[in-house]
Amino acid sequence: MPSVFAALLLSAPAEAAPQWFAPGTLSDTSKDSFNPDVAVDSSGRAVAVWTSEGTIVSVYRQTGQAWGPRQTVSGVNVGGYQPKVALDPNGNAVAVWTEGVSINTKVMASTRPSGGSWTSPVTIGSNGTDPQVSVDPQGNAVAVWRGSGDDIRSAFRPAGGSFSNAQKISEPTAQAYEPAVAAEPNGEAVAVWTRFPGIQQVQFARRRNFTPYASPIGASPMRVSLVPSYVPCETGSANSRHGTPLNFLSCNPPARSSTTVAAGPRSLGFVRLIVCDVNSAGAICAPLTKPDVKLNASITAVRNGSPTGTDYDDPDGQPDMTEQLLVKITAMYNTAGPSTVVNQPFQVPIDCVTTTDTTIGSACSVNTTENALVPGLVLNGKAAVWETKQIQVFDQGADAIRGNADDKVFEAQGVFTP
Repeated sequence: MPSVFAALLLSAPAEAAPQWFAPGTLSDTSKDSFNPDVAVDSSGRAVAVWTSEGTIVSVYRQTGQAWGPRQTVSGVNVGGYQPKVALDPNGNAVAVWTEGVSINTKVMASTRPSGGSWTSPVTIGSNGTDPQVSVDPQGNAVAVWRGSGDDIRSAFRPAGGSFSNAQKISEPTAQAYEPAVAAEPNGEAVAVWTRFPGIQQVQFARRRNFTPYASPIGASPMRVSLVPSYVPCETGSANSRHGTPLNFLSCNPPARSSTTVAAGPRSLGFVRLIVCDVNSAGAICAPLTKPDVKLNASITAVRNGSPTGTDYDDPDGQPDMTEQLLVKITAMYNTAGPSTVVNQPFQVPIDCVTTTDTTIGSACSVNTTENALVPGLVLNGKAAVWETKQIQVFDQGADAIRGNADDKVFEAQGVFTP
């Protein structure tokens, strides 16, 4: 019958090597006991946990004293197994374990103040296995486990508080197992796990303790108006200078940049960016795998050649225009590595369709996300500032081939004034 034993290693005088004391038994010798784990704090307090016939049991040892009486951590005969325990510097313990059978397993947690009793167990994850836990010097605890979707999940508990909702920390498209975690000071942590299939890889994620940029913080949603684009005035051109008294470089009349397409008098154009974090509950964010940044663009009353031309219609079935967006991304709080500053260009194809009313021109639009354009750009733990530079929409140029050098700016961000 398995039992849980303990032994103590003491340092001997300088002239002798340290040696283990004789082992002793911690568990009830009348019951099968296994899955032991132990933690010790810097003052010599210790706590041990194990599984005993479906029940998680523990003993606690104050500094310089013998092990105390056995205490039940979980409910009795609830199918508890895989217990893990951690101690903070003040002797407060946190235990996690798996409870249940088959696919109905739960990841449970309980805490024990130094000199006290274990709190009532709480569920921190459903359909999970292989839990691990670590506590930092301030008493903040972080737990990780393998979820039912072969992913790695985590929950955080501030000192004296409650565990947060579970959060997936592994890649959404990969399978993972064998999680481990170590707490850093001030609520930060590092987790590692094995990724498969294919060549198995050891991956990691960091938890950074910062207050991320609120979403929104007056910046989301961001809506930018689009206006027709005109060519600059050039010295020597026929319309480059007005007469007196407007004797300065100007254009009379101004010339549109694009001669292929034009905005009719009833045109409305805009680009909109919406930050959808993991807690965004709006309908516009609902279809997304969050976090992500949703990008919408729309231009109405698009016509061929001039504002009074026919409805713009390119029958080749391919996108008709390109939205070009340059964003300077400053990743100030990046859990995956050092902070970075990069200029990220986006080339977004836009489709145009004619409308049933030929008097209002064609409608051109796009509805996509930044992760669809650049996979992995928006992830949890990569909080950043995005500085949007000039937003422009290009036509297909005279050769009707989108994306090459003869494309001209059709519209750009700006405003109309009365």
